[in-house]
Amino acid sequence: MFKLVVGGLSRTPLTVAWWFSRTLAWLWWLVFPIRRAVAIDGFSNAFPDLPAGPNLRRSVAELVMGYIELFQEIRRPFVTLTVENAGVVHEHLGKNQGMIFVAGHFGSWDLLGPMVCRDEALPATVVVKTPRWKPAADFVRDLRLDFGMGLLPPRGSFPRIMEEVSSGRIVVFLLDQRYNKGIPIPFFGRSAWTSPVVTVAAQRSGVPVVGLDYWREGVGDHRARFTGPLEMVGDIEIDSATIQRYYEECIRERPHSGLWLHDRGKQP
Repeated sequence: MFKLVVGGLSRTPLTVAWWFSRTLAWLWWLVFPIRRAVAIDGFSNAFPDLPAGPNLRRSVAELVMGYIELFQEIRRPFVTLTVENAGVVHEHLGKNQGMIFVAGHFGSWDLLGPMVCRDEALPATVVVKTPRWKPAADFVRDLRLDFGMGLLPPRGSFPRIMEEVSSGRIVVFLLDQRYNKGIPIPFFGRSAWTSPVVTVAAQRSGVPVVGLDYWREGVGDHRARFTGPLEMVGDIEIDSATIQRYYEECIRERPHSGLWLHDRGKQP
């Protein structure tokens, strides 16, 4: 069934796909309000002067559209991706120096993260959770491998992470979700339990930490941007707060781009 859905969406005209995505966003809002209250609470806390409904529906619509574009990109590459500030990354790699990227669940992350690594020919390994549903887990795993990315699980991988950056590779983290065994770090004014793994890895390895943001310009048209290196001072809490402020800055530019369905403020 999963393969049939992917196959059908991979051949759907883009105009139809965009209206389909918007329709699903309205159905989510009106009929199947899964995590809607969580999304409204998080968005309204961060942006009390902005209407939650239009931004959250746009967030869901663009998320759905991103997966349709991903399915179509796998079948027949067509997505346009413009990458800003890639020079800072290639400069470090030219010195055979490893790096750490902090990316986020912005918009179409499963499409654009792998595309950046593929199009820029980056030797990257991503630390990523595996979906619980096996067909989706197999699809995401194969996708990232096909786009040239290495994979590491989020638990028990720290020695491998250090090996990767020491050998001149890039390790990619997405730290904008709750980590129940983490440390409390401010995020849009609330305490959010955050993994300190990047700050510890950067402290021990001395490699630079660079932010990676991406967003939609139009249907089939996206842009990504490298920021940094971010200033790391060697203090776990201070550096973790720096990373979360970077995420805040990205979301403030495009409030609909945050993963508002996830409850960052929930206490473990």
